[in-house]
Amino acid sequence: MSEGKVLLTGVTGFIGQKLLPRLLEAGHKVRAVSRRARAQLNLPEHPNLEVFQGDALKEEDLEAMLDGVSAAFYLIHSMEGGVTEANAFIERDKQAALNFSKAAARAKLSQIIYVSGLKPEQEVSAHLRSRNDVEAYLGEHGVPVTVLRAGFIIGAGSAGFSMLRGLTNNMTTMMIPTQMHHRTQPAYAEDVVEALATCLEHPEKARGKVFEVGSREIVEYFDIIQDFCACAGHAMTFLEVPWVPQKIAATYISMVSDLPYALVSALSEGLNIDLLVTDTSLYELFPHIPRTTPAEAMRRAFSSFDALNSGSAQSPGKGV
Repeated sequence: MSEGKVLLTGVTGFIGQKLLPRLLEAGHKVRAVSRRARAQLNLPEHPNLEVFQGDALKEEDLEAMLDGVSAAFYLIHSMEGGVTEANAFIERDKQAALNFSKAAARAKLSQIIYVSGLKPEQEVSAHLRSRNDVEAYLGEHGVPVTVLRAGFIIGAGSAGFSMLRGLTNNMTTMMIPTQMHHRTQPAYAEDVVEALATCLEHPEKARGKVFEVGSREIVEYFDIIQDFCACAGHAMTFLEVPWVPQKIAATYISMVSDLPYALVSALSEGLNIDLLVTDTSLYELFPHIPRTTPAEAMRRAFSSFDALNSGSAQSPGKGV
C-alpha cells in the first residue's frame, strides 16, 4: 500500500477506469481527477475515493489537486482535433507535462507514474515521439518518474479495439497494406494495470525506472486484426495492397469508429515500424505480473465487452 494519498488523472480514460478498482481493492486512498462533477461520473462509492473536479491540463488547478498527495499516476494524452490540427496535441502535451512536473515538485511528490509508448529505433511517428518526450518533461523539476512503455494495448474500450469494431462493423472486405505486417508485442490491459499498481506499491524497486510491457509473443498487426475478427465471429475478406493513403484511411476510420481524427492518425502512424519489447527488467523484478498472449488477451477483451451488455464500446477519454 502507498504511504499517502494517490492522485489518479485520466480516471475516465481506458486505463484509468481499470486501474481505479485495483487501487481501491488494495486499500489505497485515491484522489481521482475529472473535469466533471462526481454526480456525472460512473465511479464506485468507496470510503477511500475522493473525486477532485478540475482539469489536470490547467496550471491553476494543480496546486489544490496535488495537495496532500504522495504519488501520482499521469494518464493524460490530449489527442483531439481534426485533419488541420492533427499534431496540435504535441504542444499541449508538452506544456501540460511541464506544468504537472513543476506542481508535483512543489507538492513534494515521491513518484510520478506514466504510461508511455515503446520507443522506436527510428523516428517516424509524431505520436510516439511526443509520448516519449513527455517522460522527460515530467521529470524536469526533479520528481522521480516511473515509466511504463507499451505498444498496442488490447482491451475492451481501448482506442484500438474501437477502431477495429468500427471497421469490421462497416465492411466485409479489408485492404491490408504492407505496414500491417510490421511486428509488435501487444500488452493486455489488465496486465498493464497490474504493472502500474505494482510500481506504486514497490517504489524502492520502481521509482525513477523505465520499463517495457508486452507479451512474450511477437505478432504482426495483421494477426491482431485476424484475432479480432475471429472473436467477433465476423467473416472478413482481406486484400493485400502495397499502400493506402494515410490521411484517407484515418479519416474513414475516424468516421466509422467515432474517434477523434488526431487519435486515429497518431495510432496509424505507429503501424509503420516494428515496436518490440527489448527490456524485460519489469518481469525480472516482478515475476507475478502476467504476460498474456495476444490471442488470449483478445478473447478476454471480447468477454469483458460482452459483459458490459452494450451495443458499442466506450470511447476513450483524455486518459490512456
